[in-house]
Amino acid sequence: MTDQPTTQPKGKRVKNPLSPHAMRELKHIRPGLAIYQTGASKFWYARWWHPVERRHIVRSTKETSRIEARKAAEELMADYVAKIPKVEKHHLFDHYAKLLDKHNEQAGKSSVITNDRWTLFNPDHGLSEAFGKKDIRTISASDIKDYLHSMDEGRGKPLTHASKIKFMGTLKKVLMLAADHKVLTAIPTFPKINERPTARVTFTEGEYKKLLKTARETNMQMYHAISFLVGSFLRPTKTELFALKNKDIVEHDNPQSLHLAVRGKTGERVTVTMPHCVDIWKKQLKLTGADKADDYVFFPDEQNRKTIINRVIRQFNALMDKAELKCDNLGRPRSMYSLRHYALQQRLHKSGGKVNIFSLAKNAGTSPAMLEAHYLKHMALNEDLIRNLHANKDD
Repeated sequence: MTDQPTTQPKGKRVKNPLSPHAMRELKHIRPGLAIYQTGASKFWYARWWHPVERRHIVRSTKETSRIEARKAAEELMADYVAKIPKVEKHHLFDHYAKLLDKHNEQAGKSSVITNDRWTLFNPDHGLSEAFGKKDIRTISASDIKDYLHSMDEGRGKPLTHASKIKFMGTLKKVLMLAADHKVLTAIPTFPKINERPTARVTFTEGEYKKLLKTARETNMQMYHAISFLVGSFLRPTKTELFALKNKDIVEHDNPQSLHLAVRGKTGERVTVTMPHCVDIWKKQLKLTGADKADDYVFFPDEQNRKTIINRVIRQFNALMDKAELKCDNLGRPRSMYSLRHYALQQRLHKSGGKVNIFSLAKNAGTSPAMLEAHYLKHMALNEDLIRNLHANKDD
C-alpha cells in the first residue's frame, strides 16, 4: 500500500470525496453556470462564476427535479447579476488595458507592444484575466499582493523575479493611464518583490581554454565569435554581436583596440575591445570574404539574424556538449551569455583590480550595481586585487 499525502495544496480547499457534502453529478447548463447535487441534500445547487470577485457563487435551487433546477438556476443567477452595481466602461480595468495597447501601437515600439500584450492578455495569469472586469478605482495594494501570490499557485516553481517585475511594470502603466484620465486620484502601493542576487553562471580560465580548443578544432567561425565575445563584452544578441557590421568598427592603434558602435539593450554606446579582437576581426573577414562596409561581421551568409542566432545557439550547445562543459560544478547550465559573464570577471581579475568598475560597466553597457550584484559579488580576491585595495594614489 502506498503512502497517501496528508497535507492539502497551499491555498486550495480540497473536499473529501467521501464527505456527504462533496459535489456529485455536476451538470453544465452553459459556460459559467452549472447545477450539482451532494449527498447531504435532496435539492440541486446552482453554481455560477463571478468574473469581478473571481469566485463561484453557490445557491440552493430548492428543487429536486433536474429540469426545474435548471430553470431555477437561470433565475437565481439573473437575479444575482441584476443586483450587482453596474460599472461604467471607462471605469473598467480592461478599458485602460486596451487603451495602453493602442498607445503602444501608435508609438510603434515592437518590443514594448509584445511585452505589454503578454503581461496583459495571456490567458494563464494575465492582468486582464485578473483585473479586467474590476472597477479600476477599487484595485488596492491588497489586491495586487493577492495577484502576485496567485501567480505562484499551481506551479512547480514560482514565477521568476524578472517576470513578476514585468507584470508589475505593465500594471503600473495601466493605473498611470487611468490617473492621466482623472479616473484615479492615487496609485495603490506596490509590494516589494525581493530577490537574492545570484552569481551568473560562468567559466574557469581552464574551462574557457578547453572550449576555445574544441571550437578551433570544430568550427572556426564559432571560434572567432567566442573569442570576440570575450574580448568585446558584447551580449550574444540580435542587437549587439549579431547586429555588428564592418561599418560599425573603427580600428585604433594606441592602444590597439576596436571601437564598436553598439545599439544594444541599454541604448547606444561605443564599446572598446581588448587588443586580440583586432586580429580576430581581420581573420574573420579573411575567412568569410564579407569585407564590405554593410556586411555583417559574424555569419554574414544569413541576412535573417533571428535565424542565424538559432543556428549559432545550436552550434554552441554542440560545442559545449563535445567539450563536456554544458553545466558548471553546481549543475547549472551554461549559455552563450556565460561568455560575457566570464569576460567581465576576468577583466577585473587580470587587471589586478586596476580597472575602474564604472568604466568597465559603461563599456559593457551595464551598471556598477549589476556588476556588483551578479558578476563580482562572489569573486574571491587574489593577491593583486588585495594589493590594489591597499594602494594609494602616489604608490
